[in-house]
Amino acid sequence: MTRFGLRAWVLILTLAPTLLIGTLLGGYFTLQRYQEVLEHLKDQGIAVIEPLTVAAEPGLVLEDREQLKRLVSAVHRRNTEAIKNIAVYDKDGTPMVSSTFHRDFPLMKLPAGQPIPQIPTFAYNEGRLMLRAPIVADTSFYASYRDKIDPNQPLLGYITIQLNQDGTTVAQHEALFRTLLIVFIGVMVHLLFTWRLLKHVTDPISNMVHAVDRIREGKLDTRVQGVLIGELDTLKNGINAMAKSLDEYHADMQHNIDQATYDLRMTLEQVEIQNIELDKARKRAQEASQVKSEFLANMSHELRTPLNGVLGFARQLMKTQLTPSQTDYLQTIERSAQHLLAIINDVLDFSKLEAGKLQLDTTPYSFHDALFEVVDMMGANAREKGLELCLHLPPDTPDALVGDALRLKQVLTNLMGNAVKFTQAGGVDVVVSHSCREGSDDCEIKVTVTDTGVGIDPKQQQHLFNAFAQADASITRRFGGTGLGLIISKTLVAQMNGQMGLESQLGRGSTFWFTLPVKRANMVFHDALPMEPLQDKTLVLVNGSRRTRQMMTLLMKSWPFVLKSTDDPRLMPQADFVLLDQLERSNVMDLLKQLDKPQGATLIGLSNHADPQVREQLLQLGLDHCLVKPLTAPRLYRALVGDLPSSHQQPLSAPSALAPLPPGRILVVDDNAPNLKLMAALLEDTPCEVHTAASGLLALEAVDKWQFDVIFMDIQMPNMDGVTAMTKIREKLGQGCPPVIAVTAHAMAGEREKLLNQGMDDYLTKPIDERTLHASLLRWLKAKVVLDWDQALKQAGGREALAKDMVKMLVDSLPQTRQELEQALAEGDSEALYQHIHKFNGALAYTGTPSLKNLAHEIETALKKGAATADLEPEVFELIDEMDKLDEEVGRQGLVG
Repeated sequence: MTRFGLRAWVLILTLAPTLLIGTLLGGYFTLQRYQEVLEHLKDQGIAVIEPLTVAAEPGLVLEDREQLKRLVSAVHRRNTEAIKNIAVYDKDGTPMVSSTFHRDFPLMKLPAGQPIPQIPTFAYNEGRLMLRAPIVADTSFYASYRDKIDPNQPLLGYITIQLNQDGTTVAQHEALFRTLLIVFIGVMVHLLFTWRLLKHVTDPISNMVHAVDRIREGKLDTRVQGVLIGELDTLKNGINAMAKSLDEYHADMQHNIDQATYDLRMTLEQVEIQNIELDKARKRAQEASQVKSEFLANMSHELRTPLNGVLGFARQLMKTQLTPSQTDYLQTIERSAQHLLAIINDVLDFSKLEAGKLQLDTTPYSFHDALFEVVDMMGANAREKGLELCLHLPPDTPDALVGDALRLKQVLTNLMGNAVKFTQAGGVDVVVSHSCREGSDDCEIKVTVTDTGVGIDPKQQQHLFNAFAQADASITRRFGGTGLGLIISKTLVAQMNGQMGLESQLGRGSTFWFTLPVKRANMVFHDALPMEPLQDKTLVLVNGSRRTRQMMTLLMKSWPFVLKSTDDPRLMPQADFVLLDQLERSNVMDLLKQLDKPQGATLIGLSNHADPQVREQLLQLGLDHCLVKPLTAPRLYRALVGDLPSSHQQPLSAPSALAPLPPGRILVVDDNAPNLKLMAALLEDTPCEVHTAASGLLALEAVDKWQFDVIFMDIQMPNMDGVTAMTKIREKLGQGCPPVIAVTAHAMAGEREKLLNQGMDDYLTKPIDERTLHASLLRWLKAKVVLDWDQALKQAGGREALAKDMVKMLVDSLPQTRQELEQALAEGDSEALYQHIHKFNGALAYTGTPSLKNLAHEIETALKKGAATADLEPEVFELIDEMDKLDEEVGRQGLVG
């Protein structure tokens, strides 16, 4: 909206041009009149001064001041209106006479240094108009005065007349007054016509605007009245017609609204009935969802509990002396149980994903180790079917990444497992590629799994990533499975901000791929393999398969050996290493007979059989090393060079031997007798003393009799559940309560967090895996150790000097940390205490001090939950005592010089 109305704009746009034109014309004519009067004044001055210069010549020659005085006075009297003063000066500028004394007399003299003008000249001096003319002697007329007149310089002096400008000023004012009077009269006349225009134009427009406002407010009976001129009358008729149309439309709309309101009122009762039915349906759906969750939880518990016994005792039985048939039967039992467990896990994972409760981890992990572990695990399945599984991993692929290694391995396991499952002949290729942004930790990893299996029809590909879907009914019957693996994998990849897809042709195999945006971790899991032992060495690949040749070609790009390939061992050139591919017992003897082994060369066999007896027989036939497919770069390096550096002593993906457990007394609480028996059997060969209790009540009695180091507590038990039993044990033992580890067959989303929040120290799911049980015991039993040097070495990557430096830095910081903790306790400053504990907890991460680490973590967690400083005083003093023990232990072992 503008600041001015129509009336103001009409006045401005009509009056402004008149004022502007009148002002310009008046100024022009005023200036013109002033110039005319001034020119007339100048003409008068010229008319006076020219005869005066002639008349003043004798008086100036004779130096007769009286004569000159009478002359200039007479001229001044006759021209008083035009002249203010007349002065005569000799050639030296000396004043001779003046017609009258005037205050401007000093201004009439020529300025110093300015020559006498040769002709009459006008000049302004401080706003006064001066007219000066020279007085020149006629030398011929004054011949008798030649002694007084220089013929070469006849200039006698000059006359200055100050012209009277009063008349010009008056004339100028008169002209200006007349101009202003004319402009004023013009403006008045213009205003008269403008007022008439406003009366006939703006007033009707204002009335029409007011009428439009009333129409907008809903007063549709409003009409514009009066007889108007020209287009305004047309506009008035248009507004009135519009108001009439709106009035008719409003009437029709009101009628429709009344009809719709009536219809709505008639159906309201039906809508309310439908809402009631929908509410009932929603409640039924919620109840069904709750029943589904409870069913899944109960089924998980009911299935995992017997599976725990089946798997556990099957593994224990395999450690005994068995016949080949018995071993085969047990392996079949274990595979079937593992398959059933995988189905249960798929259903539970799908349930978690469907509910949006699956949380991804973001911790550093070794990408290479994850690949090797899955490839090794799937390699056994591939070998059973006579398939060749090959991993194509460029050596420059980033290793240390940040993410969820467990879920990544789950995706890899699913894709490779499907590829092996649906392939009857040929092999499976796992190809890894990457692209990293220069100068950034951001990378993109792409993993492609290609098989030579049955392939998928294009129509079925559209439904392949749906839940419980497989390629077709015949494949389902032939290969089995839940049909959840791919949808779980694709959802996991999507949660990790990646993408998954496939390319397949029926009968020609399939290619599944996924990409993941990842960040590189600022740490090193494995030192770089030293390449000096391979420098300028020659490796000959004999009878290499396509996949083996591709892998060796990929390695050659970063390893400094020379690769040569041949299918005829008799044509083998000079070599430092010979890699014999596709070895079978039936052809090794013939192959070795044909082979002309170069002097000093290392013979390495590559077989698709994992049977130790077969491998031993192959070694006895003359091979230096026998590797089992799938082949990985670290394994090949160990075969070529020997032992790896310390961080590579063990195969990256091979299971390591169980570390020895420290002695301790353990209580196992479970109402299921097979589970109690299994736990006792799993710990039979350890230095731990195992006690069992079949209920929570018996567990309370046991802790009264014995002092335990760890308690494994089942959750679902009659009479007293595991959480209640744990709470009562903690109340009974107080600070002396050992770690209580929940053992449950429930594996639903949030179960772990729920149990930990209820007070459990750790969480294990059934069926119990021996390695998982062992790792848990190792963690909690070693928590009593002040300094675990093995752990410190491991966290320092096997570098002893670095481990000692880390311990020394920690010990050196203990006095200051102790002082800060005591000061925070004395001041009751929970914020300062939290900052010091958090800092100290970070320093403990790489020093192998489990007891200190657990205490610091417990205090930090309590402070995060809002615990008061006074309530944590016992724990802080216990932490300080552990710090003193660490100081003494380090000094005793002499680790710090």
